[in-house]
Amino acid sequence: MRKPPAPHSAADRGRLLGEFLRARRDRCSPSDFALAAGPRRRAPGLRREEAAALCGISPTWYTWIEQGRSAGISAVTLGAIARGLKLSRAERAYLFELAARPGARAGTASPRGAAADRHRLDALLDIIHTPAYVLDRHWDAIAWNREAAELFEGWLARGSPRAPRAPRTPRTGPVERNLLRYVFLDPQAPAFIADWPERAQRLVAEYRADVAAWRDDPASEAL
Repeated sequence: MRKPPAPHSAADRGRLLGEFLRARRDRCSPSDFALAAGPRRRAPGLRREEAAALCGISPTWYTWIEQGRSAGISAVTLGAIARGLKLSRAERAYLFELAARPGARAGTASPRGAAADRHRLDALLDIIHTPAYVLDRHWDAIAWNREAAELFEGWLARGSPRAPRAPRTPRTGPVERNLLRYVFLDPQAPAFIADWPERAQRLVAEYRADVAAWRDDPASEAL
């Protein structure tokens, strides 16, 4: 669960970016990209040449990026990689963050803005008739509707959707309504959440990408 240390130098960023792309490429199935597996394929993931073609860049340039030699990589190239490898929004944000390029959080909502406009959020939740909840930047639930409380009885039903938030401490925070603490520490969560191993792994990746812009935050580090 520990967030990897924030890269401070261009070399650190390049290395982490390369590791991230290699891991993502290894998890890609050729069939998801309409590519034949072929009898000579030794690994289940994509080859570098295939990934480069999907991203619309040269195999040499793609190889250099995976090797950490990515100084000067443009936002356009990063966007092409994100589209070519079908990165999720969280993965795309993490990619841009590692490359220290603008747009790392493009398309994501601002949790600070959400917290500042609580009344509008409450009104929005009241008209949604499917389970819905709002998380702050530490992934603590700050508002939710009745349907969400009924669905997540072991998590959100522990308090009122409009109850004042518990005092936060840098060490723990309000344990009972943090999404990650619920998913990983509640003994009932693995049986309740469908495909728990895959979903739990995805949540970790999404959280790391989501907090990448707030490095050295005590609450995030503790979580």
